Amino acid sequence: MRIFLDDIRNPEDVYPKDTSWKVCRSYEEVVVHLYCGQVTELSLDNDLGVNSTDAKEGRHVLDVLDILVLVDGYPVPVVRVHSANPVARRTMVDAYEALKRRARMVGLRILEDEQKG
Repeated sequence: MRIFLDDIRNPEDVYPKDTSWKVCRSYEEVVVHLYCGQVTELSLDNDLGVNSTDAKEGRHVLDVLDILVLVDGYPVPVVRVHSANPVARRTMVDAYEALKRRARMVGLRILEDEQKG
């Protein structure tokens, strides 16, 4: 399953020719799908609404993913970051790259590597 997390935009706003995403509007929605174990790709926004009462943002999804991968052996899904926030974007990309490095060190599956051949 491919998950697109954004509080406002839809997948076609970011990926005009690719609409094969399950849209999630909150951190909690994404976490439920992650725990079900069927996520192969994530596209993450960070800032999930100024009116949101939930303090969790897109970057927090990577914290959950880190635990699922390194503790439970969950395969590392492909992660794209479509956040317009440049600082959060860099933080999220760096966190994903660090997760892939740690997963490789212990021999866990990284779906991005499998797609590259």
